[in-house]
Amino acid sequence: MKLFLRLLKYFSFILVLLVLVGTLLIYLVPLRTFTPFVEQQLSKTLNETVVLQGMHAGFDPAPFIALDGLTLGRAQYAKIAEVIVKPELGALWQMIVKRQLRGDINEVEFRNVKLASYAFSQPAMQAIMAQSSQPSASPSNIYVKRISFRDISLQFEKEVITPLGGYVDFDRHRGFRRAEVNLAGRQLVLRVSPDDAEVGVLKVDLSAANWKLPIRSDLTIDSIQGEGTIKQQTLTLPTLQGKLLGGTFEGQAVIAWQAGYQMVVKGQFKEIDVKGLAQLSSAAKPVGGKLFANIDFQTASDEAAELISNPTLNAEFQILDGVISNIDLPTAVRLFTRKGVQGGQTLFQQLSGNVSLKNQYFQFRNVNLTAGLLTAVANIDVTPRKQLDGRIQVRMNNLGNVLNVPLKITGDMKTPTLYPDINPNILPKAKQLLDSAKNYMQKDSGGQWTHMFNR
Repeated sequence: MKLFLRLLKYFSFILVLLVLVGTLLIYLVPLRTFTPFVEQQLSKTLNETVVLQGMHAGFDPAPFIALDGLTLGRAQYAKIAEVIVKPELGALWQMIVKRQLRGDINEVEFRNVKLASYAFSQPAMQAIMAQSSQPSASPSNIYVKRISFRDISLQFEKEVITPLGGYVDFDRHRGFRRAEVNLAGRQLVLRVSPDDAEVGVLKVDLSAANWKLPIRSDLTIDSIQGEGTIKQQTLTLPTLQGKLLGGTFEGQAVIAWQAGYQMVVKGQFKEIDVKGLAQLSSAAKPVGGKLFANIDFQTASDEAAELISNPTLNAEFQILDGVISNIDLPTAVRLFTRKGVQGGQTLFQQLSGNVSLKNQYFQFRNVNLTAGLLTAVANIDVTPRKQLDGRIQVRMNNLGNVLNVPLKITGDMKTPTLYPDINPNILPKAKQLLDSAKNYMQKDSGGQWTHMFNR
């Protein structure tokens, strides 16, 4: 027992001595003399220009060495305010006394990182993939247990995504073990780990709660859950479920980054609040009602920053019990004037059809509207400048009496205008015939058309 206590005392003394020596080394050795050496080693390892403003050391509570003002690349596409290296005592001795990168590193933490859009360009991504595929120059010299990062911002030309955080854990024998990326205070969390059943495949788990889309949108997603894999530079999410705008989404997503960037999202929206959807844009859209839709959304770009700038979309949609603002079909039929009709609204029980988007042009085809005794079929184009060009065939049917009125729609999304779709030379005669038909139908229907034609 006495021998054990004596050994324990000696061991404690040696441990305290090592800590004291490490403390003296940290505070007595001028770390600025290490700056050129560290710059050279990082540039060699990363095969990229690295500039380091300075270094300092301290305890938090374990000893650490900090790299200050780190920039990557001649264009400085990555700027890191501080990199905190937390080595074990043996590695600290190797770094400070022998100026060698050897030993175990408990954690390397990146703080306040700004990544410009070039960091996600094809040349940068190809360089990263080429570098990661090459064996390390000294794989056995140093072992990092965790790499963590916080306060990362992705700076694109028109958008900034921030703050990002997360970590990557490594195993000495098995390499990469797990990683997590989180956005905006963990509103969005992405977890990645190796798939033990298949070499070269990573398992992915995605979750979000009250997440506001960071790029060109004010849309907030109530929740989202997804599971999938990463294989050969392709993220596949075969199961994706979410809640937004009072409704739900179920579908699949694929994101690839082999040659350029590609994204495909397919799925079904149910009971989406159209009023909330319309409020995301200043353009006039149907307000009120519930949206059901099957979508096929695809986009591709050479650069990640431009991935969603020119998408393609094909969708079948149906809206129940809603309102179209700034389009008044009953009034346009009643007046049938070459001056056109603006403003108003059209209540409907059902609005359905197909919509496609390509090269920023929208095409609405076979759009069917049902509003009591009034029905309509429309085909409308919308240009990138939100200009409208379309034809609407309005049909009124009561007790076998049918009235067909052709209209055309022009203007823009905010102030659309409805005109008679007929030769102006015969418009007066056509209007007389239309008035006669409306009067006959109004009398024959026992007053059921009074509200429609005399508003």
